Formats: sequence, structure tokens, C-alpha cells
Amino acid sequence: MMQDMANVVDPDEAERRRRGGRPSLYPWGQWTNGDWWEAQKGSDFRCTVSGFTSSVYYHATRHGMTAETIVRGGTVLFRFHRPRPKETETT
Repeated sequence: MMQDMANVVDPDEAERRRRGGRPSLYPWGQWTNGDWWEAQKGSDFRCTVSGFTSSVYYHATRHGMTAETIVRGGTVLFRFHRPRPKETETT
């Protein structure tokens, strides 16, 4: 018997499956919601601040987004932006 509908999959779970089962170090699916996030070295990430910032920009580029970051000591504030739909011209 067929199911009535497909199921929604958590973005982090979808990413894990796409990567062949290797879990992501970070909850990118949650973090890419457009809100500002604050990550602390030592509790939220273990690499260098510049390494984490590079990961933010790499994730954005890989998924067709852009990112903003603000670095203050061991703290990185960041948010992701999804591309806006292109406006169509009407005649």
C-alpha cells in the first residue's frame, strides 16, 4: 500500500544522507534560516576563528547563498542570505 504523501526531512538529515552518512559538524540546516547566529570558539566550534568563518562562506557558496560574518575575538556572528527571485519584466 502506498503512503498518502512524501515526508518532510530535516535539512541536517538530508545533508547527512547526501554526504553518504557522514554527519556534519554543524547544524547548517538550522543556521541557514536567515537569522543572526553567534558561535563561540571552544563551545560551538573547535577550529580557528578564521577556519570557522571560512566554513561559513564555503557552505554559503556551495548551497547558492551568501553570508555575512562579524568577528570579535573568539566570537563569530554570522547569517546566511538566500538569493532573491529574479523579477520578471511585464510589458
